[in-house]
Order: sequence, then C-alpha cells, then structure tokens
Amino acid sequence: ADIAHLNILRNNRETLNYPFSRISRNPRAIFTSPASVRMALGRIFFNPKGTAEHMKSIIRAKNYVICAALVTVFVVGMMSYFSKKHIETVRADLLKEALKQKPFNVTAMGRSNTSMEIAILIVVAEGSDLSNYQTALNSIECYSALHGYQLLIQSDNRFEECSKHQDKFFRRHCHTHQLMQKELSEDVYVLFIDADVGVINPNKLIEEFIEPDFDIYLYNRFYNWEYAAQYLVKNNERGRNWIKTWANMEFKLPNSAHGTDNGALHIMMMNYIVPESSNSRMGRLCQYIWEQSKDTADVFTMQACTRMVIGERNEFPEHHLKIFAKGTGWARDSWLLKSHWSDDDFMLHSIKDERLRPNEVPAEIHGDNLIFRKQDKYEYPLAFPVIKKLNITECKSGKEIWTMDGRLRISNSLRSNLFRQMTRIKIKEQYLHIGKYMTHFVN
Repeated sequence: ADIAHLNILRNNRETLNYPFSRISRNPRAIFTSPASVRMALGRIFFNPKGTAEHMKSIIRAKNYVICAALVTVFVVGMMSYFSKKHIETVRADLLKEALKQKPFNVTAMGRSNTSMEIAILIVVAEGSDLSNYQTALNSIECYSALHGYQLLIQSDNRFEECSKHQDKFFRRHCHTHQLMQKELSEDVYVLFIDADVGVINPNKLIEEFIEPDFDIYLYNRFYNWEYAAQYLVKNNERGRNWIKTWANMEFKLPNSAHGTDNGALHIMMMNYIVPESSNSRMGRLCQYIWEQSKDTADVFTMQACTRMVIGERNEFPEHHLKIFAKGTGWARDSWLLKSHWSDDDFMLHSIKDERLRPNEVPAEIHGDNLIFRKQDKYEYPLAFPVIKKLNITECKSGKEIWTMDGRLRISNSLRSNLFRQMTRIKIKEQYLHIGKYMTHFVN
C-alpha cells in the first residue's frame, strides 16, 4: 500500500464503492473482471456500509447465483486474509508511510566503548577546492566528533616520498602508507574514503564492519562488478604492505586505457589472492586485456576476467582479507536508488553540492522505478537525507539533533529486495559482458 491508497481510503468513498457498483449494474462483471473483485475484496472492510447496500442491490435484482458466489468469496477472504488484526495492521502501515513523508529528528548517541582506535582519512589533491563537498564533509565531521574517531583531511603533498607519484589517485595511497608508517599508532584502523562521502546514519559504528580475522576490507560496487577504491585497513605490517603494493602499481601501468588506480586494484587483487594466477592461462589473459585496453568497456572486461579467477568468495582468511558483497559495505552510491534511502544505509557516495537539487527528486511510489539506469549516475538530480547543517561543537557533546528528510525514505525490506534484483541484473550483465568482449582478446 502506498500514499495514493491512503488518500483513497481517507477521502474517496465513491472509489471504494466502485467495484460493487459495477457488479450490481452488471453481474457478469464478476466473471469478466476479476480485477474488480480483487479490488472489492481489498476494500470491503474499509466501507462495510457501502458494501451492504450493494449486496442488497444484487439481492433485489434476484441474482442469487452471483450473490452466493460473492458471499462465498467474501467469507473465505474474511477467514483467511482480511482479519480484523490484519486490517488494523494495514491501516497502521498506511499511516506510518504517510508520516515518513515528513522531516524527523534522529538523536545520535556517541559510542560507549572507545577502546578501538579508528581514523577516518580523506586525502585530496594539493590545491583542491572543497566547496563542492561541504554537505558531505559536514556530516563526516559531526559523525567523527560524536564517536571520537580521528578525522584526517589532508593534502597529498605532505610526504616527500610520494612526490614520485604522478597520478593523484596512486599518490593518495602512498600518502596513506606513509601516514600509517610514520604517524599513526600500531593497530589503528584507517577508513579511507573520498571527500564526497557523507554519513546518513550516525548511530551505526565503523566497528560493526571489523572482525578479528580480517585486517583488510573492501566492498563491491553496484554500478558494475568492480571493487570500490575505498578501504578499511588495520595499521600493521600486512595492512601497510597491501597499501604500498597498490600505490606502487602506478609504476606497472601498461600503455593503455588502464583505469588508473581502480583498474590496477583488480590486477593486484587477482595476484594477491591467487598468486599462481600469473602463470595460469586465465591470469595471463586478464593481464593481456589490461595491457591492450582501449576504452572503459575493455577495463570492465579485465575486471570481469579477474573476478572469474578469484571466484565468488567474499572472505579470504588466509590473507586476512574481506570483500563485502554488494549492498553490505559501509557506503554505496547515492544515485543507486535515485536518492532514496533506508535506515540500513550508513554512508552515501557521490554527494557533491553542485548536484544536490532535492526539489527535483521525485518520491517514487513503485519500488521497481528506483532501480537506477546508467544515465542516473551523471544526469539524475540528487538529494541528501540530512537537511540541516550540523553544529560540530554540539556533535562533540552529543547534543546535536540530525534532522532527516523522510520524503525519500524507504523501508529496509524494500531496499533489500531492490538490491537482490540489482545483484541478479549485474551478475547477468557480467557474464554477458564476458561473452561479448572477452573473445576479442582470445587468440
């Protein structure tokens, strides 16, 4: 049920009566229009007086067979589905959906156990203008202050050792490695995110994504079958070596459309998780595709190839590595559900102020309409759920209230269902992509 149905239930008794009016005027409609009967079944209990009047009309017309059929259907419906308890639940759900349309406040509670030291790191290119990221950064600053996480927003020119990197994306990873090696305490967890990532659920903790058996964490994106170039890593020898290896992939880039650090990440992960792949036919094929890549489609083909070598596993305890499945990581792209969100979301990516036009984002009633199209990544206007600028001083004291825009809020179950649909779509696209493009590279 949606808000449109709620308005019908409240304001339009004639619409409620319509199926019965149609049947009383034309008894054959019960056979020729099952949709009318279904609608009648669904609404008889919201307007019992009107229903009784229409039943009397059918009896007066001496359509006893039709009357008996209707009575049987209605009685069975009453017993099996439309119980009083169910109707009250439906009404409560409708009212709840209506209330979700309004802004509401969230009281954010600081973490009670601060024993785990966590730093949130954002590395930006020297001279970057951060004015386009103020909304996202404001939420990150408040969230960090609330929970006592160390927030580091740093320029990528701090460490001389990273000046050898010409590609700004690889230079960021070099920066992370130097910071972990020189300034951060041993065993601190570092959450590396982009500047356009914002928090929308301040009561969710980063610790919820950390497990004793893993030191390195990535997550799968929904847009295709790639890993996001954002990570959570423990500051120990294993974590530092992993970051350093990724940064140094810049010096192994082929002379092709290589996809910079994200393209290199997939080749690196294939060799990291399956070291023997460098000597396997599939592993050499993935490397060859990367070396011959001419466009984004070829990069996607290489990524799909590496995923075939690695397999469908998400946990690699032998490497202390975990890759979160689609929709289960700490962040996702905001345009993925056309700016709609649920309480299960934590962080949203792609929050750039120049694209935030909440008044242009329609609230979709039907869930299937929320599944993104490729053009939504760049063309669709965006909205950020936190609608009031947060006071960092109040955040630190735990007094700040997060005012949320409920207009685009969806249920957790709808979010999960949409993600399952999208996962199936992307898996299918992945295999179709492999079949279409990989044969171009096979001798």
